[in-house]
Amino acid sequence: MGKAVPFSIPAADYPQFEPGTHVALIAYDTEGLGRRSGDERSFDTVLNTRLFRPVLPIRYRNNITRPDRDETLHGLERRLDDNPGEPGTEGADTLPFNHNGTTYHLPIRFRLFSKRGEKGQRRNFVAYGHALLLTSNGQVHSHWSPQYFKFHTKLNKLYDRILVIVESDTLPIEIRTELFTADRAQLVRSQVAMRLEKEIAAFLNDWPTLRDANNALIREAITGDNNGRPTIAVAEQIARAFKTKGFSLGAVGAGRTGGHNPRPPDPSPPEDLYDDPTHFEGPESVGALAGKVKGVYFKLNGTDGFISRRAQLFVTCDHPDIGDSEITVGELRAGRVRVSIAVPESASLGIYKLKVQIPMWAKTSGGLGPRFEWTTKIEVVDEPSTKRPERNAAKNNAKSGPGDGGLVALIWKSETDDGVEDWTAATVGEIEMVRGKDLAERRPEYAELAKVDTEIPTIVLNRTYSPLKAYIQARAAELTEEGKEQARDRYAVGVGVALLVLDEDARRAEKAGKQLDESAVAAGQRAAARAVLSVMPAYDRLAKELEN
Repeated sequence: MGKAVPFSIPAADYPQFEPGTHVALIAYDTEGLGRRSGDERSFDTVLNTRLFRPVLPIRYRNNITRPDRDETLHGLERRLDDNPGEPGTEGADTLPFNHNGTTYHLPIRFRLFSKRGEKGQRRNFVAYGHALLLTSNGQVHSHWSPQYFKFHTKLNKLYDRILVIVESDTLPIEIRTELFTADRAQLVRSQVAMRLEKEIAAFLNDWPTLRDANNALIREAITGDNNGRPTIAVAEQIARAFKTKGFSLGAVGAGRTGGHNPRPPDPSPPEDLYDDPTHFEGPESVGALAGKVKGVYFKLNGTDGFISRRAQLFVTCDHPDIGDSEITVGELRAGRVRVSIAVPESASLGIYKLKVQIPMWAKTSGGLGPRFEWTTKIEVVDEPSTKRPERNAAKNNAKSGPGDGGLVALIWKSETDDGVEDWTAATVGEIEMVRGKDLAERRPEYAELAKVDTEIPTIVLNRTYSPLKAYIQARAAELTEEGKEQARDRYAVGVGVALLVLDEDARRAEKAGKQLDESAVAAGQRAAARAVLSVMPAYDRLAKELEN
């Protein structure tokens, strides 16, 4: 091994420096930039991502892995366009963003990738740590990491599969200069920048296609293992211990469906959509907050692309502060279309009319199709409504329920099951917010929730969590199969309550704008699980003595 010698050159070669000038060579870790093309940390992937839409193509040569080959990089936008995803994995819309009385239209598009480890996964296209890109002039000026995306949106199952691109070019250059740091690395933590982030997150949360994709992964996660043992009795015991807010099993009328702030409608099956649609409808009334973007959802039984390709959807509002520039129209997907309204912060309060119409259009068989119209009342308020569902209706409809507290659900999984890609043997479990109707579809014991659209706290526990697995194996000689299940039930009660408490703390921190460290939360879950297991042997011996 040779010795390193100081770097030196003749002083005559650089007369601008005095003889004896010390020249220091500082090395730095490139963190994989020399890897072969196609890796999320390789130079070409990083450059393609950061220069999302370059002004000119870029010639690139990797002298480490392919010194004899030149490549032309056109940016990630071109690469995504050249490699389209499966139907339903891409979409585009426009966010109306109001700033100082003027509304700007920010185009947003998304791409959903395959599961990790499968062909077409995100890391094959996108640089490491990029889940959302904020671009200006085609270049990334700020981005969200997958964990940041998971924390700031309700799309908790999409964080490692999604890429969202938000274009800020319609904002005046003066605003963009205030938004981004000089090195184009992140947003300045100004009031307008933080409001923009919140508007983007809310817009994504209410995007029907993304909600459907996230709910599909949640339904996969709550399918449960093959044990088939009912969990509702244990779930009711957890609910009583935690006294969580929710709905009793028989309170099928308590879910918030429709009303003043209806949720996006469920997708229509493909067989119910037609090239020549026949029906159009929307909500009777909605509420909108001043200073926020409001999404209003309409149903049209037409195939994807009918609106904008064959017909136009026009929206007007009689509110004096809401004109055409405050309104954008999204894509027609699965029989639904979103109309987004940027309500100015100084907008007058009161009830107004939102008129939506689709003029006559050309049928595929010839002739003209009917004109569709709908009017929705929109109430502009300055603070969210605190009105809650009427509890008397729930009591009158209730047949049975968990008693004190509300309903929670319990599902057992293992780290090898579908829907839990990031689990290991050290994972205790997690809390999922699942619609009652989805629980009823996947778990027969929750069948009475088939009409409840409200989200229920669902505890998903890892059956093969290593300390639990070791505990069951150690007591296998003493316990029957039923005894093992009863031991798991006791474990589920203690750990389920602990997970609910930790989840409640995390949600409170989120509302306060604080982010809990995921590793600290996981450590708290493991500590709670071990604490429950530590007191179980004595309980088992006592139970065995009582049986005798």
